[in-house]
Amino acid sequence: MKNTFTLNDFNLFFNESGITGQGSDSWAENFFNKEKEMRTGKNILNSVTVSPDKRVLDNIFGYSRALAVFKTKSAGMVNLLMN
Repeated sequence: MKNTFTLNDFNLFFNESGITGQGSDSWAENFFNKEKEMRTGKNILNSVTVSPDKRVLDNIFGYSRALAVFKTKSAGMVNLLMN
């Protein structure tokens, strides 16, 4: 049987059950604090834009300008790389 519990279910269980740990730094509070930190980190990573270096793009565009692909009746598809 597949369990389908989410973090929200886990949070609801601990909030309604009144289970607490030793003092204010219980393991459940630590767990939820870490989970909140991970969500914040994920939001920060989603806002970061990543792009290839200009040199890499220039190489790709240069290759595409030098490449000619055409179809012939006798040989089929021909790829010609011009220098």
